Amino acid sequence: MGIGFERPSFQDMDHVFDLITRSDIAEYGEPDFELSDLQHEWERMELEQDIWLAKGADAQVIGYGAVVPSFGELRFDVYIDPEEGAPELAVELLQRCEIRAQQLVLSEEIAAHTALAHVNQRDKEVFVGAGFDYVKSYYQMYINLTESLPQPQWPDGVGLRTAVPNEDDDAIYHTVQQAFERETETEPTFEQWRDHMIRSDIYDPDLWFLAISGDDIVGTCLGIKYEKEGWIRQFGVIPNWRGKGIATALLQHAFLVFRQRGYPRAGLGMDADNERALHFYDRAGMKVLRQYDEYRKVYTPI
Repeated sequence: MGIGFERPSFQDMDHVFDLITRSDIAEYGEPDFELSDLQHEWERMELEQDIWLAKGADAQVIGYGAVVPSFGELRFDVYIDPEEGAPELAVELLQRCEIRAQQLVLSEEIAAHTALAHVNQRDKEVFVGAGFDYVKSYYQMYINLTESLPQPQWPDGVGLRTAVPNEDDDAIYHTVQQAFERETETEPTFEQWRDHMIRSDIYDPDLWFLAISGDDIVGTCLGIKYEKEGWIRQFGVIPNWRGKGIATALLQHAFLVFRQRGYPRAGLGMDADNERALHFYDRAGMKVLRQYDEYRKVYTPI
């Protein structure tokens, strides 16, 4: 079967989303991507420069390669049809992504990363063969919201409210950066964080839960309005307020609100090597559903 490579138009988006969905189902038995996320990415990219479609003889999309801007770095997305795609197709798409990355290197180096399902040995071999190094792993944690859920217990002196759009954005950003305590990762700028978190298609300030002491935000649980499940995109308590039950109360409150909205389950992502967080989420009733492994490569000016 002959394979042709094309640049996409927005009319191809549904076909690409179908390919990604079929790939997800082949890996973990269910989809793990929202069409709104793909649309948001395409609107920020140059379709004629950053994306390639591989089509079979019947014009079906059987491969997708994309170079996605990601917090000052690049993210490579490579998908091939789980039934009709061959590793050689993944190699070809990755090579095209690498050429594009090298074009984007100006006076300073630029890094590219990808997240591969832990069960996806095929693509792991493709990326490692291209010089990508393993960085770390992530878990996706989920809880079934149809079962009994506890009521949150708030410590003395700590209250709860939702976010006020625009007015709270800067304070929430700084609280999130304190809570994450990054040691090696580059801290996103406010503009990068805002672009990632405050998107019109998924942003709902009523799902941004803030733990308050006086006028200070001491913890955040920032949910987004996906179609089929509740999702917490950023969650944490600043260091000197930990150990008081704030994190547990925030999480339990979010679960109750998600259930009120009709979601059957809720989830979030976490670093797989954070055993303390893993025990915390386990006690909260969450279980690991998926694991993704991150690989990274640095491109330097030629």
